[in-house]
Amino acid sequence: MFIEESNVKITELGLKNSAAQLLPPNSLLVCTRATIGKAAIVKKNHFSTNQGFKNIVIARDFNVDYIYYQIVFGEQRMLLLGTGSTFFEVTKNQFDNFQIPLPSNIFEQSDIAAVLSDIDEYILSLERLIAKKKAIKQGAMQNLLTGKIRLKGFEGEWVEKKLGEACNILRGGSPRPIQFYLTDAEDGINWIKIGDVDIEARYITETKEKIISSGVSISRRVFIGDFILSNSMSFGRPYILKIDGCIHDGWLVIQNYEKTFDINYLC
Repeated sequence: MFIEESNVKITELGLKNSAAQLLPPNSLLVCTRATIGKAAIVKKNHFSTNQGFKNIVIARDFNVDYIYYQIVFGEQRMLLLGTGSTFFEVTKNQFDNFQIPLPSNIFEQSDIAAVLSDIDEYILSLERLIAKKKAIKQGAMQNLLTGKIRLKGFEGEWVEKKLGEACNILRGGSPRPIQFYLTDAEDGINWIKIGDVDIEARYITETKEKIISSGVSISRRVFIGDFILSNSMSFGRPYILKIDGCIHDGWLVIQNYEKTFDINYLC
């Protein structure tokens, strides 16, 4: 929400000989090129910016925090205004005519902004807590998954084993062109894609698309309990299947692991 420092500075001579503008405190900056609609409030009086931003100096009758939230809320509408071939931007005229709902009472504006600011602060505190817990988990993984720290009641040496010696690893296959094999029929075979599951999830329980039965022979059939691993684009994301289906060549499937691995440990 606020900008209090920057990584790049400009000299006074550079300020005089460029389109950069010196900003008064509590200016509202809105990006109108590339990442259109991103906004922040400048808290100090020694910031300058280039033509990729629109600088709003808020009149006394308006609350700057309220206007900030209206800009953030209207980001998708602002994106629809963007034009240009060299770079995507919203022009000054389009921005001047961008409409927002506005209570006439500045105290109502302030109260609305305060409620939203409290929510933002709560979300930020949760994100900090999550980041802390992730760091703790990473440390625990480093210790527990290397045998550096042993759980109580267990002893004996660990061994290293090649994954391919402990289970079967197979690559998926893609019927092409895939659109010829997609179907809306209820008896279609689940077509498993990386987009069907969140990055933090462990299980795949459903798919958005299905393929016809003739596509199975030129794909890879997988089954409930199989372990699949992304091997392109989002490398190394592991999931346990809760459904049967087929995988394309952006996946590996690990099967017949049960004699060697607990599935959750392998994950």
